[in-house]
Amino acid sequence: MHFPADIIFSIILTSILLTVLLSSSIVMLSYLFYWYELANSRPKLIKIRFRSARVGRALLLLSSESLSFFISWILYPIGWIPVSTLCFHKRPHQTIILLHGLYQNRACLYWLQFRLALHGHRVINLTMPPWKDLESLTEQLDQIISQLRQTKKIQRVTLIGHSFGGIIARNYIQRRGGAFHVEQCFTLGTPHFGSKLTSLSITALALVLTPRNALLNQLNRAPWPEKIPFTSLYSNTDNLVLPAKSGQHPNAENISVTPCGHMSLLYHPTVFNVILKRLR
Repeated sequence: MHFPADIIFSIILTSILLTVLLSSSIVMLSYLFYWYELANSRPKLIKIRFRSARVGRALLLLSSESLSFFISWILYPIGWIPVSTLCFHKRPHQTIILLHGLYQNRACLYWLQFRLALHGHRVINLTMPPWKDLESLTEQLDQIISQLRQTKKIQRVTLIGHSFGGIIARNYIQRRGGAFHVEQCFTLGTPHFGSKLTSLSITALALVLTPRNALLNQLNRAPWPEKIPFTSLYSNTDNLVLPAKSGQHPNAENISVTPCGHMSLLYHPTVFNVILKRLR
């Protein structure tokens, strides 16, 4: 069946416009919840909310986060293509595994993967099925790391997890014996103590991030191995981690990247520079 070029163009344009609308709507709605949480904890902010500097900062934050969401969603279909490893050097410095967050796939981490690979690292970028539970996803990670030990003789890897990906990384290290096979761990915008927004989720996997969830509580009671460096990059203006302090972990070096939205952390130069510096 042959489709005229104008119809194909219309379909592509409509898809892009719908993605822009969806991205902007999600960001706007999430920041309404963010403001509600912030204003009720700091009532003084209500009096100064319409000052020009604050309005300008809010518009910039909304714009950058909407763009980050748009990029991630427009690339989403490509993220199901089964090509995960990127390595430009015959003798890579380190092997890094990237773990994406809820409702995403490896596509949202392509930019970070590409830049890390350019700096001499072997970077494995996974797509984790959203219909599985936390333990199944952790088992998938364990199998990949075991395969690396058997086929590549790689004994230790670095884990970088965005959002829920950070929970998978921590679960592997703290509860599944992964401490023997991990060099260091980075989390980006991970709600270590849950996020109030997950109560609106319709999937069982997301409910793990509900504050005071039993499984999350078990993870937070488990000790962190002292020998594994742990860096948590978070933002005080994260629109999906409520409250923002949930992005910090008591056993991590907590680094604030503010102002920055949840998805924008994946593209922020400070995030990349912090990771690169600690990989050396």
